[in-house]
Amino acid sequence: MAMRYGYFDSEITGVDSEGMPIFDRAETSELFRLLFAKLLTNGVLAKPANTFQVTAAESGLAVVIAPGFGLINGAFAYDAVAETIPLETAPTAYSRIDRVVLRCNYLDRRCEIIVKTGTPASSPVAPELLQPASGDYYELGLATVKIGVNQTAISQSVITDTRADSSVCGYITQFIDSIDTSAFYAQFNAFYKEFVDKSNLSYDTFNMMANTAYSTFTAAIDDYTKDLRARGEASFTEVNENLKEFQRTSQSAFNAWFAGVQGLLDRDVAGHLINEINALKDIIANYGGAGVHNSIYRGKNLGTILSTEQAAAISTGTFDGMYIGDYWTIGGVIYRIAAFDYYLQTGDTACTKHHVTLVPDKSLYYALMNSSHTTVGAYVGSEMYTARLDAAKSTISAAFGSHVLSHRQLLKNKATNGCETGSSWYDSTVELMTEQNVYGGKIFANCTQGTSFANQHTIDKSQYPLFALDPTKIHDRGGYWLRDVANAATFAFVTTVGNAGSNGAGNSGGVRPAFSIF
Repeated sequence: MAMRYGYFDSEITGVDSEGMPIFDRAETSELFRLLFAKLLTNGVLAKPANTFQVTAAESGLAVVIAPGFGLINGAFAYDAVAETIPLETAPTAYSRIDRVVLRCNYLDRRCEIIVKTGTPASSPVAPELLQPASGDYYELGLATVKIGVNQTAISQSVITDTRADSSVCGYITQFIDSIDTSAFYAQFNAFYKEFVDKSNLSYDTFNMMANTAYSTFTAAIDDYTKDLRARGEASFTEVNENLKEFQRTSQSAFNAWFAGVQGLLDRDVAGHLINEINALKDIIANYGGAGVHNSIYRGKNLGTILSTEQAAAISTGTFDGMYIGDYWTIGGVIYRIAAFDYYLQTGDTACTKHHVTLVPDKSLYYALMNSSHTTVGAYVGSEMYTARLDAAKSTISAAFGSHVLSHRQLLKNKATNGCETGSSWYDSTVELMTEQNVYGGKIFANCTQGTSFANQHTIDKSQYPLFALDPTKIHDRGGYWLRDVANAATFAFVTTVGNAGSNGAGNSGGVRPAFSIF
């Protein structure tokens, strides 16, 4: 017996009658298929799960074959795009079952997916697969499709996926530890049918019991209602007579007593309470402004737009009708009041406009601080500041327009060995918050660098009143960035549970910025 082997470089040993070279190690593609057939089973890839999956087309008698990869006796078939295959016209009598197959066509030297049309019958069966030991074709069954009488379109419910059945197709595995799924496939189908039969029987029994119980319950309710009505009418008559008796004998005495009590109090109680409320309102009005409003948490919905009256109350600094925790809901985002006049009289050019500082309840989106884990340029040098904050600015501008405050802000622009070492003044509208804004002090943000002080200059010196009065507003259950440098690779970060933390600059985090309106 001559051994076959491969593949080795050939040497030319001569020429044939047509002048073509003769190679001493020439082999056909059949040997290459034999190699794969000895190592891997027939079938389709299990991942992705929709490899060569057959689904119903959106309209008409047609099926869609998903992209995929398969092996048939060592020959491989690959398609990178989905393909739509029409089915033959539905029968006019009886139904039929078509079979979608992946076929190795040795005659035409190719692999292809075709539909084998079934024969209409009262109990139709799918066409047989061709899986001979040798021959012109070898087929793997991807799915069967049941076509009803005069049917013009198909649904997914008439398609039976047979890719998992290793007796007709199966998934590609190595021969060592290969899996025969045909027994499991048959067992699962049997279990499913038994489960459905039992469920239908149980439902019928339950439905009968429920109807009986409901009838008994409604009858009891009817009896109870009739008895309650009879007793109520009798009780009503008795109560009515007692009230008449009170009116005849006791009303004058009660009126005399109440007049005496009014004389003792020497004032109308309701009127007195109104005066007290008005006095409190006068106190708030006389001693109002940012100081009072920063000390009161309310949490009221202020509407879906910034009204003319609200804008006027902000610009004059009275902040009438607004308190910490109040919010606007615009474009599906909740913008909550975090502080009043927080930046007033700050900046190398003083901020002189009264304003309200807002923070969204949730991160607007998620983004990286930098493409890699570095903090060399601090906040101003980050990709977040230079580009990734633009989407937040657009969203906020769409919500509040020209009322978004622009003021001078001192921002860090340099970090050395993970320590902030430089800062400068910038025009600012929308910025990530600092640890001082959220917690009231530094936690992960660095304070010293060896024996020298870090650059600590900032106008954000205290906690926003929102987070002081309601600490639950600190965390949004999603985790978000702060602009402080924590070390050479991370920025400060509020975790999903509200913990103070830090996060690698190249990781994704929530963008929950602060901004002010005037």
